[in-house]
Amino acid sequence: MPNQYPRSAWLSLLALAFIWGSSFVLIRQGLKTFDAFEVASFRLAIAGVALLPVLVWKRKHLPIKKFPMIVIFGLFNAMIPAFCFAAAQQHLPSSVAGMLNSLSPLFTFLLGIALFGQVFKWKILVAI
Repeated sequence: MPNQYPRSAWLSLLALAFIWGSSFVLIRQGLKTFDAFEVASFRLAIAGVALLPVLVWKRKHLPIKKFPMIVIFGLFNAMIPAFCFAAAQQHLPSSVAGMLNSLSPLFTFLLGIALFGQVFKWKILVAI
């Protein structure tokens, strides 16, 4: 069977894995100098500055009436996890934090079942 993905796709995946995985090591390094609140705040501020050009570019496609939902999504998707991971890494190794983060889709699926009546399907669970 020939390789169906170009080399650039594999390199992109490798770069993403390195960046994503190294973030937990960098959190650990940051905790040597700053407290957990400061590390999480720095991470969120840097992400906000990095995404600011996208916000400016796409501002016309952002309906004002959906702004409260966007803020709630940001709280649960970025802010709360950033503070929780920084606090947890004061007591856990970076590898454990990375493994717990990789379980986020499973926890989201289970919350969907428990809170929103998501239908359980094996295809969804194994991502086929």
